[in-house]
Formats: sequence, C-alpha cells, structure tokens
Amino acid sequence: MPGEAIITAEHLSKAYRIWENPSARLKSPLLEAAGGLLPQGSLPQRKLLQRAGSYYRDFYALNDISFKIRRGEATGIIGRNGSGKSTLLQIIAGTLQPTGGSLNVTGRVSALLELGSGFNPEFTGRENIYLNGSIFGLGREEMDAKFEEIAAFAEIGDFIDQPVKIYSSGMMIRLAFSVGLAVRPDILIVDEALSVGDVFFQQKCFKRLHQILETGVTLLFVSHDMEAVRNLCKQVLLLDHGLLKFTGPPDETVSRYYALFGRRASPAGPALATSASPAPDVDEKAEVAANSVLLQAKARHGDRRLEITALDVRNEHQAPSFLVEMTRPFTLRFLVRANEPVAEPAVGPHVEPRVCLRHPSTRHGRPAHGRGRRAYPHLHADLQFAARRIHPLCRSQRALGRRAQFRFSARQA
Repeated sequence: MPGEAIITAEHLSKAYRIWENPSARLKSPLLEAAGGLLPQGSLPQRKLLQRAGSYYRDFYALNDISFKIRRGEATGIIGRNGSGKSTLLQIIAGTLQPTGGSLNVTGRVSALLELGSGFNPEFTGRENIYLNGSIFGLGREEMDAKFEEIAAFAEIGDFIDQPVKIYSSGMMIRLAFSVGLAVRPDILIVDEALSVGDVFFQQKCFKRLHQILETGVTLLFVSHDMEAVRNLCKQVLLLDHGLLKFTGPPDETVSRYYALFGRRASPAGPALATSASPAPDVDEKAEVAANSVLLQAKARHGDRRLEITALDVRNEHQAPSFLVEMTRPFTLRFLVRANEPVAEPAVGPHVEPRVCLRHPSTRHGRPAHGRGRRAYPHLHADLQFAARRIHPLCRSQRALGRRAQFRFSARQA
C-alpha cells in the first residue's frame, strides 16, 4: 500500500576489521577459539579474549543508523566519499550483511551498484539480459516480451550480440539501466551509475525514473549531483563517517550538506581580490541592506556563529544587478555579524552548477570578531568559467541543461 514502510532500518551498523598485520588474521581467531574452551567469565578467558582483540580494530562504515523509507517515495542519500552511502545500499540490496542492528526490506530489489555488476563479461549483451531476468525470477517467455523494450532503451545497436567485455563504460551502464528498469522492481537502487552516461542518456534516464515513480516504485538514489537529488527525491538522508546526520526534505538536507562539509573544505584555487572596511559609513551600509539579495534566500543553515545579514551584488559598472556575465568582473558587498567571538573570520561565494565549482572562502585580513561586532568585506570576483549568464543566489537560469547557482557562507577559516 502507498505510504507503508518498505525499508526499515533500526540501529544498523557495519564494521570491518582492520588487522594489525597478516599473521594477526590467524592469531586472533586461534586465541578466541582457545578462550571459548575456558570457563565463561574466568580470568584466563578474559585475558585470552583481550589479547585476541589487540590484533585488530573495528572500522565502522555504518554506525547505529535508523530510518524508514515508504513505498513509492524517492529517497536520496548524500555525503562525501567514505561516508557509508555505498555500504548502506549494498546492505539493502543483500550483497552485504550488517554487523549489528536490523533491516527489513519488502519486495523485489533491482540495484545498479557498480559498473558491470551482475554481468558475465564473456556473455553477450543479449545473454546477460536473459541472465539478469532469471536472477530476478523472470522466465524466458517474460524476458522475450521485454527484450525489444530493453534493446530499444539501451540504444547499443548490433553490439547487443557482442561480449560485454568489449563494451565501453557508457554502453555498459546503458544496458544495465535498461535491464534494471525492465524487471519492474519494487525498489530501484541507483548508486552514481548515471554519472558515466552522456548528457542525453542521463536526461532519458531521469525522464524514465519520473515515470516509474508514478507507478509506485521506490527509488534509492545516491549522487554527488545535488540538483538531480533535489529534482528526483522527496526525502534525503545525510551521512557522514557512517553516522546519519540528518533526514529531511531535499532543499534543507542539501543545505545542511554544504553547511557541514563546507567548513571542512580547504580553500583552493586563486585568491579573490578583497578589501575590508571596519567602519563603513551609514549611507553605504544602508545601501547594502536596501539592495540585499538575501531577502530571497531560502534554507539558510549553519551554527550562526557568523551570520551574513546582507549581501549586495554589483556588476562591472557597479550597478545593482541580479544578472552577471560569467567572464566579467563583479563585486559582492557583505554585512556580516559575529554572534560570538570568532577567530580568523572568512566570507566567500560557492558557485554551484551540476558539478560543484567551488570558489574559495576568503579571509579578509581582519582580527578576530568579538561578539556583536560587524564586518564589511568587499569581494571583487573574476570567475573564469565557461561563458554564460547566471542569476546569483536563488534566481537561477538553466544553460545547456545545467543550473548555476551562488551560495554564500561566513565561517571561521
């Protein structure tokens, strides 16, 4: 039934043992086996088990996470590399077993986890289609009926009768995605699989994903493309080092993603030309506040130690403007308030197209901010990206199928 939980995880954990050295793989099990022969709780047993445990340490790819996913919903899973996203998907798909906790999955699962997973490289594309159908419990007659649909969607032509070991990565994902959709799963898992396809095939896949969501299929979608996550998903899980940091609607979760990881990112790239005025005159300060684009900002998150209270965008002619030409200079004027003492404050923009291009947050050479102190940094930016016009902040314009958007942050450097 729509709305019922189709995936339920309670205190789910997955740990991997990191061994001290190769011989520890033998010593530790032997000591544990010897300890099992001794009286339970005795001092000799405790010492043996303690020594056995000294040969390894546990690394938790997932650590005590709980969530529910409802039937027919599209759920995104985001986080930096190594946060546990793929581990979680593999456990849901049944290719990994959890170390602790419980997981209840109801229905047929189709997973696109790794390029070529589930394919025999020696088989042809046609043979692999039937092989995958049999894995999902579909008979030959059922796959015969679906074959033309699969081949048409994959668009690999005569290569359908060639061994998949000669396929390019793009051809491989075309075939895998086509088969994954054709088996009509209850749960479809997509783990960064579409990133290897060309832009036209990606658009075709996203269109099909929207169509199958209307039929009640549950989608688990992992991607570093935050715009795709926003467009597809109704709920997003944010993972960090195996911990579930937040679960909520896409805009808020993506915003928290940038707030969480933006503080850790090291500044990179050329420095922005900056200047700071510790005491702007009243008229100039009022002008920035009057022309602030933050009145339209949504989903602001962070620890609020530093808060951007106003932001004025000026074009190369120093006129207020929402429209900026990407190869032309422009000026950003901020009003920043410190809500508590902050050492080495930094302010800077992030340019966020489908693949996030990040311009560095920039220290403006001021001493530490005391509580309640206000700063007035000027940033003169000359961003050398592909020439196209974009709207700063929330007003964005699509160009070549991509969305470019500014985000601004104030933080401790």
